[in-house]
Amino acid sequence: MRKLVRVLSLLLFLIPFSKVALAYRDVPALVHLNKSEQADTIGFNLVEGICALIYPRILDGSIPLYVSPEKKLRIDAASLQSLENSTGTKFEQSPDLFIHEYWSSNRKSTHFQVMGFSFVNKNMLKEKVSFGFVSIQDIDSLLHHSYISTTANGSSGIAFDQALMSRRYAYHLVQLGEEAFYSNPVQAVKLKREAFSSGKEIRGLSSIPAKKQLAYQVLKKKYTTDIDWSNELVAAIEQVLINNPELFFNLGGARYDSFPSLNVDIPEVRGLLIEENWIKKERKTSLESARIKIVLAGGDLQWIELSQLESYGIVLHYKSLREILSDKPFAYDLFRINNQEIDPMEGMHYMEALKKAPWNQLNAYVFQ
Repeated sequence: MRKLVRVLSLLLFLIPFSKVALAYRDVPALVHLNKSEQADTIGFNLVEGICALIYPRILDGSIPLYVSPEKKLRIDAASLQSLENSTGTKFEQSPDLFIHEYWSSNRKSTHFQVMGFSFVNKNMLKEKVSFGFVSIQDIDSLLHHSYISTTANGSSGIAFDQALMSRRYAYHLVQLGEEAFYSNPVQAVKLKREAFSSGKEIRGLSSIPAKKQLAYQVLKKKYTTDIDWSNELVAAIEQVLINNPELFFNLGGARYDSFPSLNVDIPEVRGLLIEENWIKKERKTSLESARIKIVLAGGDLQWIELSQLESYGIVLHYKSLREILSDKPFAYDLFRINNQEIDPMEGMHYMEALKKAPWNQLNAYVFQ
């Protein structure tokens, strides 16, 4: 009886997945990501990000690069650069990333485990150039502690492993078990959808919170209007330094006053550099936190957290400092959202988009 069960199990494994209606466990899967297919609404490009992250570490030898997933032969830095030179290609510019995974799925849930990555480019003759395999075991810590570059449409502060395990990127199932889908891509789509888009619990999936980081500057002006609080805001923070010289020195002010005393000569505050973190919950946007760098006539101070600066009781027109930053009744030059540089001329439009548009479509809202 046991022999019969083993035979039936082997036969089921050999039957192509397209004909199997049973659950499966720890089946090798190969998925393909193309750099140009990653939608702008995702907010990050995993292909570009992974290649840029690990390439310099392959060259310095801190990350091993293997010929294949079997990891029997290693490609050293000299061999990799020789391959690049002979084919006229670059590892960093690889348009195709293959992720080696194991899939398990049943009626209620799907689980996936990433094992490593393969990198492929093409030469001038459109011939494939394989750059080898990197094991997840050799880069798991790096992925956890490094952050992927995100556009204004994405979320800020996303670690590479978080982006990888979110499965928000565009990808194709190339092979599952012994079955490749080169001649039957429809079946690949069907199996992918059944595993990840059929309402099952996806175990191991990472969520990405809706969070954006803004960077802008507020400059002291020669002339202002009644609706521009720029100079009032700058003056209020300058007064905090005057009234609290210990804060001035704690933020590095000793560089601008060689003889600290009770009569500290606080340099003129010329402007503020501000980084803000915004979150979105239940369709409502709000300022979560911020930090401010005070710019003086002869230099700047260290960053100070908004929560610390709030303790000094700054109030303008019955508004707290947090309310002022949230409402922004002052002129400012927005120059960055997440890792995307912003034309300050479009800053007001992006702030409007932040409060009105879907957060994965800020760029489209501004340039529609």
